[in-house]
Amino acid sequence: GAVLSDATAVKCVKVMQPIESPTTDLRLYSCPTSAVSHVVSRAPLWDPSVACQPVVDIVKENASVGESATSWANDEADSTTLLTKVYPPECGLMPGIKSEELIGLAAALLAWNNRDGDDIPPTVECFCEQRLQLEPEVYLSVADGDQRAELCSDSITRITNNQIKTWVRVLVIVILNVWVASGVASWANRQRHKDETKKLTSTFWMLSTMLILCTAIFPALVNWHVSFKEWNCLVGTSITVVMMIRMVWPHGFNFCKAMRRNMRRRRVARHCMTKQQLLDLYTNPPFRLADAYAEITCTAVLALTFGPGMPLLNYLAAISLLMRYMTDWYIFLWCSARPPFYDEGIANACITFLVLGVAVRAISGGITFGDALNFEGQADSCALDVTNVTAWREEAQSGFVESVIRTWQDGCNSPVRHMFTVSFFIAIGVEVVLRFMGELGSWWRRLNLADEGALYEDLAEARSAAGMISSYNPRVNPKYRSAFKLIDLTAAANDHDDFSSSSSSSEESSSEEEEAEGEGETEQLDIGGDMGLIGLGASSERKKEKKEKKEKKDKKEKKDTDKEKKDKKDKKEKKEKKDKKEQKSSDDHEREARRAERKAKKQLEEALGIDSRKDKKEKKEKKEKKEKKDKVTSALRTRDR
Repeated sequence: GAVLSDATAVKCVKVMQPIESPTTDLRLYSCPTSAVSHVVSRAPLWDPSVACQPVVDIVKENASVGESATSWANDEADSTTLLTKVYPPECGLMPGIKSEELIGLAAALLAWNNRDGDDIPPTVECFCEQRLQLEPEVYLSVADGDQRAELCSDSITRITNNQIKTWVRVLVIVILNVWVASGVASWANRQRHKDETKKLTSTFWMLSTMLILCTAIFPALVNWHVSFKEWNCLVGTSITVVMMIRMVWPHGFNFCKAMRRNMRRRRVARHCMTKQQLLDLYTNPPFRLADAYAEITCTAVLALTFGPGMPLLNYLAAISLLMRYMTDWYIFLWCSARPPFYDEGIANACITFLVLGVAVRAISGGITFGDALNFEGQADSCALDVTNVTAWREEAQSGFVESVIRTWQDGCNSPVRHMFTVSFFIAIGVEVVLRFMGELGSWWRRLNLADEGALYEDLAEARSAAGMISSYNPRVNPKYRSAFKLIDLTAAANDHDDFSSSSSSSEESSSEEEEAEGEGETEQLDIGGDMGLIGLGASSERKKEKKEKKEKKDKKEKKDTDKEKKDKKDKKEKKEKKDKKEQKSSDDHEREARRAERKAKKQLEEALGIDSRKDKKEKKEKKEKKEKKDKVTSALRTRDR
């Protein structure tokens, strides 16, 4: 071998061999001097390759002796030449690692002992990475005094820190999800929404987006620079653990709170002094529908997005959704207040999110199943050459973003790429159709002139049969109907008093006008007494005209009065019919409310351990005993007197 005492950059190697028996397969090693010869005697070692690092293989196919070659005085070359380029030594890691690429412990110790300063030699780094890939359990559990622990301390510390970061990442994700849910709830309470549906929909969109960002998007973007394998190991493990936690969180916590609330009621109800305290104690909180929709959407989108690369997420998501359904079913029916009226807006928003998740799954599925390193059967333009170990290692150690770009690179005609591309565009098309389906439906209904729609009478009848109110008028509500009736009666009495006072004042004014007219006529007669018959004739004509005008005025007033009375009568009849109809529905509601109140009172008495009949009987017996005692006492006093 060639021994270079100084540091020399070797870029080309030429090997000359006898033509009679040339060696066709050579390997060039890079060795320190201490690995080649003994330190004291300088004698060559028997097997220097165990403490050296392979650099390059020198291979010449079919190297053989010439046809007319002789042992001496031949005309052809007496040697054969093998040339090769020497590249900087690279650390051989998986996949395709060979036995000759492995660095032994002796080589690592020699490099460690001959190091300059505190820098770790590349030979030691390569040795540690190879050992941690081949036997991680052994090297992660070595004792502190072992030489291997000293050599690979940095690599072992890095892997241990990554394991700790996985659990820290899980804890941060869970805390962020709880904090985001609380913040979105307070934000929604401060907003002014048009109705309950708008409030639920806006809360759902905000909470779902924030949960998905905190659980998956932010961890994925922060670790974008690591290789695809490391990303699945570090970030994928965190997401899997979070999905396992979501099997019982947060619906399991809500279920425990409901159970605790029921036990607390039985204990506190004995100390309540008023009915209002009992009502406050037994009033259930509202069901958080937007939070429930957001949680199941986050779980489903996580499974859809990362399911191709981590199949365990699909099973964990199914279990989580089943547990969520069972707990929400119990809490909604038995431990929550009656929800307000809302439409299907929040369900449509949830479907939109899930369709977007299907589109993202098409992308992640193409990246995962289009990886030639893990799945065979790809097209020739996408698959890697089996003998090209360097390309396989670049594929394995490439970054996450590089893997995504390589899947859809130009010139790659993989069937996997086409299949998932078609799935992606189908999901986007469904999303567009769902987005404009409402507008298309309303446009089609406007074109259908034969459809008159739903009549109010039919709608009111159906809702009344179902025990629901069909009007926003507060007078229809059974809770406020009695108050409005009292107000109407008071207003009617006041109107009657005002009408009687105004009619009496109008009669007095009309009588005063007649007296004034009579006095005026008398004065006119007195004044015109000297004028003779002409004055009398003129006054009689004026009298007649006034009388006619008065009769016309009386007829007109009478006609208006009759018309007004008739209108009032018609309005009153219509109002009575409407009130009867509303009274009937309200009576039904009141009966149902009284029945429910009696039932609740009975349940409350049973819960408190009170028997009302027994109490009444005891009170009656005590009263009879007291009356009997009073009678006996009065009789004794009478006798004593």
